[in-house]
Amino acid sequence: MTKPRLLLISAVLFLILGGWLVRYCFFQSPAEQLARVQAQLIRAVEKRDWKTIEAFLSPDFLDDHENDRASALESAKQIFSGFFTLTLKTETTYNKGTQEIGMVFQKIKIEGTGTPVSQRVMDRVNRTTEPFVFHWHKKGRWPWDWKLNQVQNEYLSP
Repeated sequence: MTKPRLLLISAVLFLILGGWLVRYCFFQSPAEQLARVQAQLIRAVEKRDWKTIEAFLSPDFLDDHENDRASALESAKQIFSGFFTLTLKTETTYNKGTQEIGMVFQKIKIEGTGTPVSQRVMDRVNRTTEPFVFHWHKKGRWPWDWKLNQVQNEYLSP
């Protein structure tokens, strides 16, 4: 391969990568951004990556059980610590966002193995027909600046 041809191929690849990066940073719709961060959150829960989950939670997070950010994270650690394997099967039923706020309605089914407590958690979550409602708020200008403000589920509410 000649040097000019190699430079041409490199330039084309650089332009393609640059175009993708510009689209990723500036031209994704809020719904696309929400779908991406929601999928990242679900993967983090499956891996029990508490540091990533904490980064997704807004400092003013509050759920239906009156858990703030710290107590919600601690509760999640206790609930999911008994799972040896964990997979969350999701079905998004609604995904809508503006430049600042968004909501994702997602039905979640838990698959996995673990302690008897884990089995009870699976049974309770899997019995619900209501979707979980994730309330997101965009805290900055970048597509990855979404933070989770609240999670609701009517069936699991106190």
